Amino acid sequence: MRHSLLLRPALLLLALFLTADLGLAQARLGPGLLDELGALAPGQTTTVVVTFDSEGPLTAAQRSLLTGLGITQGMTFQSLPIAGVLATPAQVASLQNTAGVVSIWPNHALTYSNADATELTGVDGARTNAQFRNLNGGLPISGRGVGVVVNDSGIDGLHPDLTYGQNLVQNVLGSTNLNAYSGLLPITYLGDQPSTDTNSGHGTHVAATVGGTGAASGGLHEGVAPGADLIGYGSGGVVLVLDGIGGIDYAMTHQFQYGIRIVTNSWGSSGDFDPADPINQSSYRAYLRNISVFFAAGNDGPGADTHNPYAQAPWVMSVAAGNKDGETLADFSSRGVDGESGTFTMFDGTTWTYRNEPVITAPGVGIISACATGSPICATGIQPDNPRYASLQGTSMATPHVAGVAALMYEADPTLTPAEVRTILEETATVLDYEAWEAGSGYVNAYAAVAVALGLDPTPYLRTIGEGEGETPLPAGVVLVDDAGDTDQAGTDILDVSFAEVDASAFTVTLRVADLDQATPSSLLAAGFQIGAMQDYGVEFDLQKADLPTVRYSLTARRTLATVGLGTVGFDEPSFDYGVRAADGAGRGIGDVAGTWDSEAGTITWTVPVGVLTVAAPPADLTGDIDQTGRPAQAGDKLAAFGADVATSVWGGVVGLSPAQTQYDTASGTTRTTLGGDSGEEEEEEEEEEEQEPGESGAQVVVSVIDSGINPYHAFYHAGSEIYPTDAPSAVTPAIKEQFGIDAAHTLSLTRTGDFNADFAADAAQWASVQPGEVYWVEGTNILAVSFDPGTRILMPDDEDDTHGVGTSAAVLRANPEAVMLFVEGITDASETFAFTHPSVDIVSTSYGAIGSLPLPGHINDSYTGVVTNGKLHLGAADNSPSTAIQDGTAGPWWSIGVAGYEEETSEGKQLVSGTLPDVVADFTQTLPYCASCEDGQQSVGGTSFATPRTAGTLSAILLTARREAGHLGPIADVDGVMTMAAGNGFSITNWDLRRAMEEAAYIPTLDEYDPVEGAFDTIGLPVPPAGAYALVGWGAITTDPAHGVVTEALAQLGIGDAPTRSKSVDTCEFMASVVTARHVYWDNLNVGSQSFLIGGPDDYRYCNATDGGASVLGGGAALTASEAGALSLGLPFPNPVRSQATVAFELPADGAVRLAVYDLLGREVAVLAEGVRPAGAHTARVEAGSLASGVYLVRLDAAGQALTHRMTVVR
Repeated sequence: MRHSLLLRPALLLLALFLTADLGLAQARLGPGLLDELGALAPGQTTTVVVTFDSEGPLTAAQRSLLTGLGITQGMTFQSLPIAGVLATPAQVASLQNTAGVVSIWPNHALTYSNADATELTGVDGARTNAQFRNLNGGLPISGRGVGVVVNDSGIDGLHPDLTYGQNLVQNVLGSTNLNAYSGLLPITYLGDQPSTDTNSGHGTHVAATVGGTGAASGGLHEGVAPGADLIGYGSGGVVLVLDGIGGIDYAMTHQFQYGIRIVTNSWGSSGDFDPADPINQSSYRAYLRNISVFFAAGNDGPGADTHNPYAQAPWVMSVAAGNKDGETLADFSSRGVDGESGTFTMFDGTTWTYRNEPVITAPGVGIISACATGSPICATGIQPDNPRYASLQGTSMATPHVAGVAALMYEADPTLTPAEVRTILEETATVLDYEAWEAGSGYVNAYAAVAVALGLDPTPYLRTIGEGEGETPLPAGVVLVDDAGDTDQAGTDILDVSFAEVDASAFTVTLRVADLDQATPSSLLAAGFQIGAMQDYGVEFDLQKADLPTVRYSLTARRTLATVGLGTVGFDEPSFDYGVRAADGAGRGIGDVAGTWDSEAGTITWTVPVGVLTVAAPPADLTGDIDQTGRPAQAGDKLAAFGADVATSVWGGVVGLSPAQTQYDTASGTTRTTLGGDSGEEEEEEEEEEEQEPGESGAQVVVSVIDSGINPYHAFYHAGSEIYPTDAPSAVTPAIKEQFGIDAAHTLSLTRTGDFNADFAADAAQWASVQPGEVYWVEGTNILAVSFDPGTRILMPDDEDDTHGVGTSAAVLRANPEAVMLFVEGITDASETFAFTHPSVDIVSTSYGAIGSLPLPGHINDSYTGVVTNGKLHLGAADNSPSTAIQDGTAGPWWSIGVAGYEEETSEGKQLVSGTLPDVVADFTQTLPYCASCEDGQQSVGGTSFATPRTAGTLSAILLTARREAGHLGPIADVDGVMTMAAGNGFSITNWDLRRAMEEAAYIPTLDEYDPVEGAFDTIGLPVPPAGAYALVGWGAITTDPAHGVVTEALAQLGIGDAPTRSKSVDTCEFMASVVTARHVYWDNLNVGSQSFLIGGPDDYRYCNATDGGASVLGGGAALTASEAGALSLGLPFPNPVRSQATVAFELPADGAVRLAVYDLLGREVAVLAEGVRPAGAHTARVEAGSLASGVYLVRLDAAGQALTHRMTVVR
């Protein structure tokens, strides 16, 4: 690189001038201010920005200084020592000579610096790398939990990619018009605005580049950090100095509330760098608060000395714009000056050296991102295939890309400082053939930067331009997918791929992977019972021809290991195959190609004759539209997918063992063996032994439905019905009768001949004896009933308009015929008090609410007591209107489970008329008994009224099995002061545990299940989209249908059975946690009548802290993360968010010194949880959060020469 040792004379003077101490110099006047003041008439005012040499907002003395000069109109910032005021020339002159004033600046106008980019910079690789996921607690790195302020024109929060209340956590409209202030007042921010980008579109495009979800494009135009928490600060289409300062001030003021670590600014000015400029003063104070600040370098290139002066501050990151070849700088990208630098001292005494050069380069040409509705800036770049996106260029587009990369880094290591982030980005950048004053350190490399943040060696992920002989560099636009690919197996890590021409007839493809040696995991060879084993290790990827997107060619390599006993016989010759695959994924093998497998080098190489990959006549059994006229594949075609799997067959026929299949997950290094053959019969016998009658096992479960009336004459409830086809219902055992006071006088032996009127008349004497407030058993059924609001027929419907309770009670028993169904007649306070306080009731289902979802005072108090104090579960029906469930008096409280509806048996569609933002959904339309005066027949009924008790029944089935497994007899029990639903045989389950297991086990209806033909006739149904499904169905659908495995998976989440478990996505966890937090905010501070629900106790709700199959969220948060046996481990704080107290679990591999502490985002230690020598093993510590302000904190464990960190959020 060329570096000049001489400075231009003018620049030398600037450098000398900047060495002065800003705190001692006369207040600096900003450029153009003297001319502006000279044009004013005496006594006329202009807007100026006054900066003081202190920390924090203006002090009382500084405010008095301004008012003492007669300055009475303006605004002060909330975290910065800056004021925007209306002042006369005389007042400015007085301020200039006042001690403590750093600078006085004009409020001049600033300028904005206007899918494959993420592949180019390695973002896609960093977000999907299996090793990175493992080091990140099993979660892909997406910027999760990192707050990013987009200081720009505003954000359209109505765009699907930037939905307000989801990834756009706050949207603020700035207000810096001093004429709107009647005095010298603090700045006001107008928050909670769905859309603030009303006249530009610039900020929306920038925000989606940082963290758009890609929802409007099926994920195609996803941002760099889609898991980040975006905060918009909008100043409109014209941005002034005070506007720019306002965004930074907002970030500092709300840093802890939103976990803000980054401010991105795609605007700037011209002229020389001046540390006294109020924007530079602001960005420095943000830096001191541990916030990384990014600025666009500017769009005035390619000439020298065109660099945005705000981007030259040595504590910020200046971003230049590169082309999407990853090698060249965009012509318009502003350049600095070769060798220009200077030193200066800030108000805190720190000496800095600035250099007039960008820090780094990122993609800034042809950037496709979200477009605000009707925005003028997007008009020329609208994408014809999707008008919600536009292609723009500028350093404005490059800057948010690097800000997004920083968000990924902060998630990987929350303890990083802004200086460390800058250093890592500079040291891992791909060096370009440009000078530093033009392109900075080079092209950003997110893959390598995140690797360093995770503590890994970045070498495998570094990229070099123009090196390698005989090989073609990785083509631009290559997609590297390193997990499932087109298979169902886990993948491995791709380190690099290269293409080389052999001759005109063939080329080679070489793939280097990280864990090829894991093809022989010792765990597979250590099973002493093995007589023999065969292990296949396969790697495949597809070549997609750029001009034929409907066809892909699949290359596959495979090798086999044979073992006898504990010894390895050896590998056979690897096989290399090729095939063709249609666009829909269907495919088949065609033949063999030459190849080599080098396990020491970790490479697989295919030699591909160009002719064999030309599809002239595709196999007839392939589905999909395959183009038959294409050219041969060649180097430079698109690498579309990659997969790797290990399948092991284990057999032991000689010693009588049954065949088995073992799957080895190359990403996690784990194995799973499934036995077959004779063992299946043994398992069936064991299951038969476990499934005893309730009367024999002693296990029970009681579900209470509060509703209008029940028809116990109906055949549905009796022996011989569809739910009791052979044996009579027998859940009402002697123990149940004793708990509810059932004797002969409280037993209804009904006459049932099929003629309801005659039978009801025959039983008149029995009905006349029934008393309100007393529980009765309907003999021969699982029904108990009590009335607190008898009508003309006690317990029963008064007429055919009063049959709601018939359907709701039947919905429970259809889901779980073994449940005891306690029907409570009457929607009254007395009914709810009875159900929520009776010690034998486990689950309460309510399918009613006030019109408009208004809170019901008695109901709220009873349901809270029942769940939080008495350990029950409450399920409430969401409103059958689009009203949100959060404020719904039945479904909304955070301690209740809100249930909405979807079509289970028809179109799998979320109901438009059902409540929104539920916890779960269940079948909206069911066929149930629904008559007041009949003994047979059913009809189709619809509503969340029936989805809710169906879910209650499903939960009761899970609980009943858990109690049988535990040997738990009777109802909820007090175990060491904890109300416990099931305890025994080494485990215990609370209502919160059962709820969390249900949430994890709920399945997401997909478009694959949606029948468009049926849906055309289902006029109230709407298909559930794959992106953001949680916004419609919450955690998902609850059903007893074995095809979806909800019941068996929920049991597996509780440690019962070995059913496979699925993990909710990070987006789902974070969205649902935000919904619960919103419910807390609403309900914990709500006054209903004379009742206040400001809850002061601990929050027992089990938050979704991780997505590793639920293991980390059950059992009081004690499960440890990222640990092998004996490794140092730090558990997630539980609960998280925390209101008053939280528990942190950690495990030590050996005796030694420990320090467990809590830090705020400034790095200040706020609490020490454990310190000193501790023995090896598991430990817990308690966080007392009562004295901590709301915001984000870091819990850090230092032990055994390592440091582990987790985030913790405190809410009030």
